[in-house]
This record gives sequence, C-alpha cells and structure tokens, in this order.
Amino acid sequence: MNTWVVAVELGLLVLAYGFAVLRQPDRSPFHPAAFLAGVLALAVALVSPLHGVAERSLAGHMVQHVILVSVAAPLLARGRPLALAARTLGRREPGAVSWRWLAFTATVQVTTLLTWHAPALFDAAVRRPPVHELEHALLLITAFAMWDALFRLRSAQGGAATVALFVATLPAMAYGFALSLAHHPWYATYRGHDLADQQLAGVVMWAYGGLAAVIGGVALGVVWLSALEQASPGVPTTAGRTS
Repeated sequence: MNTWVVAVELGLLVLAYGFAVLRQPDRSPFHPAAFLAGVLALAVALVSPLHGVAERSLAGHMVQHVILVSVAAPLLARGRPLALAARTLGRREPGAVSWRWLAFTATVQVTTLLTWHAPALFDAAVRRPPVHELEHALLLITAFAMWDALFRLRSAQGGAATVALFVATLPAMAYGFALSLAHHPWYATYRGHDLADQQLAGVVMWAYGGLAAVIGGVALGVVWLSALEQASPGVPTTAGRTS
C-alpha cells in the first residue's frame, strides 16, 4: 500500500478519535495522549523511512514488527478506543475481562507472531505487498487485543497479569535468540545479505522486544496500582494529632 494512503488513514483515525473524545462530557477514562503516541508509532513503522529500510534489511524489518507489537499496540489500547466507540454509539462499554479471555488473546498473539515469522510466510510477505499488509494488520490487531485484555483485567489481579505478560514474551524472545545464533540464512528474501544482518534482527527480537515488554509491564503496574489507590484510598493523617 502506498505510504501516502497509510498516512491519510492514520490522520483520519486521529481525527475520528479526537472528535469522539471531545463529544464526551467525562474524558477522564480515556487517554488521548497515549492513543496519539500509538498512532505516531504506527507512522514510524509504516510511513517513515524505516518502511524502506525494512524492505532491504531483516533487522529493519524486525524493528518494524517490534514497534507494531510492543509499542503501538499497548499505546493504542491504553487510549481505550473500543470503550470510546461504544460510548459514542450509545452501546454498552466493554467491561472487565476474565483470565480465560486474557489467556486466549495472549495465545492468539504469540501464535500469530511466530506463524508469520516462519520462513515461507515471512518470505511471501516480503515479496507480495498485499500479504505484507495482511501480516502487519494481524500482528497489530492480535497484539492490541492482548494489551486491551491486560488493561481491562481487574486491578486486584495486576501482579499476576504482569507475570503473564512476561511469559507471553518468552516465545518471541526464544525465536530471536535462535535467530541471532543461526549460522545460515533463515529467509530466502534476505539470503544475499550479510549474516550479521540476520544476527542483528535476532538481537532486536529478544533484546529490544523484551525491553519494550518490560516497560509495558511497568506501565501496567502503575495503572493497576493507581486503580487500587482510587478504590481504596489511604486514610490521611493529621500532623501533630494527639490521642
């Protein structure tokens, strides 16, 4: 897809979200700054010069995927676009989710990520733009679904969910580790490149992708702690109070 078309679509997405937020009498449940940052991350991955680099370098391609899955997806989910759309349309907002739904979305996200990095599908995506667009769409949608479930999990379960997030990142980190140690090219479309490019791609997957997940986990912890504080605020003390 032409990068200008993607840029226009992202601009329309920001306008639609902003218009919907401005119509709400209570905007506190939403986080426009996070959503805007998520859209900017999408622009970096899909519209900026990184898009061209990804076509020539496997490491650049992996940076693109890390941005989609570990940066754009959690930021977009934090903006609560599904709840905003439901409120705008007069529908019931999505509520808290169960552990089963979180496990399901995490399983789908990990499976989708690993499937698209299988050599046959990965090479097909590089060679055929429509397949590449489908790859990016599915990576983003499944990651968004997992992060949306994480943000909608009850705050009392926040600590254990942080562990669940870490576990969900392990398969991708293991894949990246194996890719960085491989002594032969995995992907035909990048076979003519220096093997160091593939090794760097593996480092991006297990190091920087893992770091992004850690940062996301910390952000989740802050959100859950804030929710717990609001639900059970501490009792203020008075200086100099005597019994």
